[in-house]
Amino acid sequence: MTHDEIDLLLSQLRAFHQRQRTEQVTVEGLSATSMRVLGAIARHDGVQPSQLARELIMTTSNIAAALRELDGRGLVSRSTDDEDSRRVIVDLTAEGRRVVAAVRESRNRWLQSAIAAGLTPEEQATLLAAGRVLARLAES
Repeated sequence: MTHDEIDLLLSQLRAFHQRQRTEQVTVEGLSATSMRVLGAIARHDGVQPSQLARELIMTTSNIAAALRELDGRGLVSRSTDDEDSRRVIVDLTAEGRRVVAAVRESRNRWLQSAIAAGLTPEEQATLLAAGRVLARLAES
């Protein structure tokens, strides 16, 4: 790919990501940062705050603030690591899982509707193939 094609691809990916974020359901009283952290916690079966910071490319102080907000709303729980009691493990509470499921359902409903309304079956297959290629690039 040429530099211009790469620039175009990155621009297209940013535009899609921005549109997806505008369709994202917000949870009253939760900041966008806390929503990102909540989603990242949901991708793990217990996670350390430092791991969240690395994954989300955020400072540990921002993670700590988000965790305080989420903890205050009863969406996350904290416990000590069984292997090292100095480490904290964060996980979703039942309410946190419910909130994440509702947000994902809304996001998926929007995307499913947009795909069905705007793409031919061939384009849908191409989109799935592109997703597999992007996943391979992310892993390389």
